[in-house]
Amino acid sequence: MNRRVFVVLWLLTWWVLSATAETLTFADRESWSTWRWPAGMVQIDSSGLRLTSFRREIDAIRNASSFSHLTRKAGRVQGGIWWAGSNPEEAELAIDGDATTFWRPDPLDDVLKWVLEVDLGRPVLAQELRLRFAEGGDTRPFRQFSVFVADGERAIDSEDEFRFHQVYRTTLPNERTLVRIAPSYADDAVTRSLGSSGFDEERESLYRVVQYVRVVADEKIVGGALAEVEVIAAGDNLVTNLSARGGSLSSGRLVRKAQDMVDGDMDTYAIVSSEPFRSDLTSGNVRETDMWWQLDLGAVFWVNEIFLGWQKRIFAGASAGTGFAVMASAGGRTFADQPDFEPLLLQGDRQFNGEYNKLE
Repeated sequence: MNRRVFVVLWLLTWWVLSATAETLTFADRESWSTWRWPAGMVQIDSSGLRLTSFRREIDAIRNASSFSHLTRKAGRVQGGIWWAGSNPEEAELAIDGDATTFWRPDPLDDVLKWVLEVDLGRPVLAQELRLRFAEGGDTRPFRQFSVFVADGERAIDSEDEFRFHQVYRTTLPNERTLVRIAPSYADDAVTRSLGSSGFDEERESLYRVVQYVRVVADEKIVGGALAEVEVIAAGDNLVTNLSARGGSLSSGRLVRKAQDMVDGDMDTYAIVSSEPFRSDLTSGNVRETDMWWQLDLGAVFWVNEIFLGWQKRIFAGASAGTGFAVMASAGGRTFADQPDFEPLLLQGDRQFNGEYNKLE
């Protein structure tokens, strides 16, 4: 049986490398150009040279337009409004970061058209969804509505139709201008891998891979207006723009299409052929298995979390497999001039039951 895996590696950090209190001064900008560094990791401005920061707890909608992806029908598109069933001309006002502007569906349209879909431009590890409704004057919050999310996996491979899952529905008429939603997974879709010490189930359940958000009004209301949709995500993904930064991805003979693990497309997967799990894996012998893949981030980072995703089991032959090891290196080399890895996780010979695996 093959294992199909996308490595949604949310490698989250605050800063690249570490900084000291020492100062080195150059006379002009041209002098900095003689230095070499990973692309995008250093910023040069009038104040000098600064390390690039990577954020935690971001609103993934704020920079959705900075990301693009291929679609089946429209080619490459940027993140933003995916579709608005009513009043599409003003749909952007629901994601412009300004709570004083809003998207108001046309009251003459059927309620079935009171739908707004947002594309984040890439999958993110979402912790919370926030809907801010307009109120005052002739505007008011939606009273009855539902919220759905999709991770970007297509329902039909040849179409731009995605598998949406409901994460919220009003049970009583809503009067709030701010609605906060935890897009938690049901059952055992997410498994935490590093033991149970200090495990906060409520916190962990907030994580969900999300690329599309759909807001559906379930009844009309005069003046109903949506001011902002926000998606609070765990942080920036260090795998984004990996090759531009000088990073790389290599793999063993039994791993096919390894690049599909880090391409930001939930419809593509690496395929790992099966062989018996080895419990004696070390930095020195891991390559003997031919079932390895190695990710070079192109720079040294403080990493908070790693998130692995497996193909859904509804596909024939797809499986998360039975056992794997995760190792990491800060860039040190062995006597054989190979990365000097240390084990982060050694998962033994047992079937993994979830769609996603989260490491801390």
